[in-house]
Amino acid sequence: MNSKFASQIMKIDDISQLNNQINHYESIVLLYQNNDNNDNQSEESILKAKEEIKIYTNISSKFTDLPFYYTYNSSIVDHFNITSNSTQIFILKNYDEILSVFKQPINYENIDKFIKLYAYPLLNIFSTDNFMKVINGRITFSCLFMNNTNDHNELKNNFYEALSSSRMSYNMFGNYSDQSQTTLSIDFDLNKTQLPILILMDFELKNSDWVIKRYKADESDLLNVETIRNFFLKYQKSNN
Repeated sequence: MNSKFASQIMKIDDISQLNNQINHYESIVLLYQNNDNNDNQSEESILKAKEEIKIYTNISSKFTDLPFYYTYNSSIVDHFNITSNSTQIFILKNYDEILSVFKQPINYENIDKFIKLYAYPLLNIFSTDNFMKVINGRITFSCLFMNNTNDHNELKNNFYEALSSSRMSYNMFGNYSDQSQTTLSIDFDLNKTQLPILILMDFELKNSDWVIKRYKADESDLLNVETIRNFFLKYQKSNN
């Protein structure tokens, strides 16, 4: 098979090279394809592999803040105790979960969602740049706003622990004043008397139009890890 990857997608030859890239970039996306016995592959298999490369290339053009790689070296897959003769996609990081494995059918929408959920830190500091990233990328996000993040360590820790059991969004925390340059106070009808505040914004494509759904936690949703986790579960169930 003589399928070509786009120039922005670099080849990884061995585990040492892979580790160097992870240490340098913190988070990378890697596609593995089995390149053995290509002369014996069926035409259907060859076309399928080429289509997977095309999808992967298109995705790489969207996430310009992430480095994308590919490898034909099965020992890299073996290193992570994964056995497969089919195409595999991974996200590898040097923080949070080191390895995230893509387990859905390979198509643009599934890979797009996988990267949005797993390629970034579990909890991010709120900033205007991060806000614009999720808005422009139509990335479902949550944010915990406090009067002063230094005064709410227990709540922040509970938020982190609740998120660690299930990734459903790009998650941020910050001071309420940090969002003053955004539209969030209008979008969610926020004011300082409600602090601390947990919000979630979801984007869904329906009939070629983006539908935005907004969720705001009640005070009772912020009592502990379990109540915060249940807030996210309620959002998840409402979208099933």
